[in-house]
Order: sequence, then C-alpha cells, then structure tokens
Amino acid sequence: APALVLLGLVTTAVNIATGAPVAGAVVFAGVNVVQAVVGASLLRRLLADVPLGSLQGAVRLLVVALLAAAVGASCMTAGLRLTAGSDAVDPALLVQWWGRNLTGIIVVAGLGLLLVEQRRSGGPGQPPAARIARGRAVEAVTLLVVTAACYVLLFSNGGRAFIPLL
Repeated sequence: APALVLLGLVTTAVNIATGAPVAGAVVFAGVNVVQAVVGASLLRRLLADVPLGSLQGAVRLLVVALLAAAVGASCMTAGLRLTAGSDAVDPALLVQWWGRNLTGIIVVAGLGLLLVEQRRSGGPGQPPAARIARGRAVEAVTLLVVTAACYVLLFSNGGRAFIPLL
C-alpha cells in the first residue's frame, strides 16, 4: 500500500508540474493506481505458473499489458469527462490513452524484468546493487531519463499532449 500512495503522490506532482490542472492531476494519479492494481492482480493470476522467459509467459505479459492499459484508458476518459464537464467522450482520446498506457506498461515491465534478471544472476552474498552490471545500470538509468524527458515533452504543452496525428 505505501508504494501505491507514493505512486499517486508522485504522479500528481509530476502532472501538476507539467501544467495539468489539479483536478486532472488527481484523476491521473487515481487512474494510475487503479491501473497498477489491475495489472498486478492480472500478473499474479496469469503468470503464477508460467516463466516469463518463455513464449507463453511473454504472450501472457502482453495480454496483461493490453488489459491493464484498456482499464486505465477507460477510467481516464471517464475521469476527464467528469472533471471537464463534457457530455461527449471522444473515442480518439480513449485510443490515445490506451496506446500511451500500453507503451508505458511495456517499457516499465521491460525495465523491471531487466532488473529482476540482473538480481537473479548475481551471487548470493552480493548486495543487489553489486549484482547489476555497470552497463545494465547505465542502460536502466538512460531508459528512465529518456522516459521522463518524453513525458515532460509530450505533456508540458499546456496540459495537452503534443502528438501529431493523434
């Protein structure tokens, strides 16, 4: 539960910092928490008996990402409708949120799997930080920085996403 509270607080702060209205930032945070809970629950159910390194595990992980992103996009669209007071829900907005959420889930899941694999490959007496090869640590930090930069670039346009053709 503390990780979910932290996720909500960080998401709210980042969204406010990038120009989102407070009500929208709170909705974004709530939706991110719901999406994380749904994704984690589905992962526990669908991947309990399947190794992630297998094709079946990869397919199940993709199914979880697709479903969790759909839940997040649906909740976000409904949340925006409530906070903006609009009666119409633009289907393109739902597709945009779904695509962004799906991409984010896949990137974060990939990073998480990379870190888990690095922890498993180290010796039992080494601290977790020592188990991650220097190149992999640089890769993980670079991925985090690029993801954060993309987020700021895409969402700092007055609270509107800057994505041509979407």
